[in-house]
Amino acid sequence: MNEKYREVEAWLEKMFGNQPVPKYEINSFTLDFLTALMQRNKIQDQSAELVQQDLRIKAEEYGTEADRYSRILQKLGLSREALSQSGNTSLNTLVEASVLLEVQMPSHSNHLLAMSAECEEKMTVANQRRLEQQLCSRLLSKTKSQLKLICSLRKVLENLDEQASLDLPDFEKKGKTAEFLRTKSKEYSQILGTLKKELASCGAEPSIYHATLMKKSEDLTEAKDKLHALKAKLDSYHALPPDVTLARVKIEEVKAELASLEAELAQCIDLMHL
Repeated sequence: MNEKYREVEAWLEKMFGNQPVPKYEINSFTLDFLTALMQRNKIQDQSAELVQQDLRIKAEEYGTEADRYSRILQKLGLSREALSQSGNTSLNTLVEASVLLEVQMPSHSNHLLAMSAECEEKMTVANQRRLEQQLCSRLLSKTKSQLKLICSLRKVLENLDEQASLDLPDFEKKGKTAEFLRTKSKEYSQILGTLKKELASCGAEPSIYHATLMKKSEDLTEAKDKLHALKAKLDSYHALPPDVTLARVKIEEVKAELASLEAELAQCIDLMHL
């Protein structure tokens, strides 16, 4: 761990140069993270150095090739000084186009191929831009809908807060009442337990408890009702004569009286219809 710390500290001093290295917490996680970052940085530095060397070599090659072409053109009497102003302008335009299109040999076919590649890349970028615009449009639409939803939720939350503030006194009152009832319930439970113990110590039987007496009272009321019905039925039998023959005569008299009443009722109904 000490060796890793020394390597990381040396790399940080090299990276910051004359500036002081910022303080950081020294632990295994930080050292592992900085070591991985140091290794990546070294790999990137090596890659950049290789690219620089390649560019320097290419620059020397291009310089040598340019000198060779210059000597050939001078021998042919086509040096840059011998060209007219329009020729120099065309040459500069050709050079700028070659640099812009990254063409090594400024031939007509190379320029056409490079322009074709640029057109394809332009179309690709245009398609990507169109897709990005569609995605942005969808995201914007979703964002607007979510903002509306957030606004409505905020309004609902404000209404709930306002309603809660209005209901708070009632809730507090109900809470106090519930607490009072819980306290009383505990007191009554304790009193009930004490009374049960006193009844048990006095040798009281369950038959004298309130619930038992209430059950017996209900049974007594039900028995009285049944007895009353039986008594009414018995009284109807007491109205009949004791002899069977006389009872039958009494029944026939009642039937005749009933028939007379039915006839009188029918006559009254007929008179009402007239």
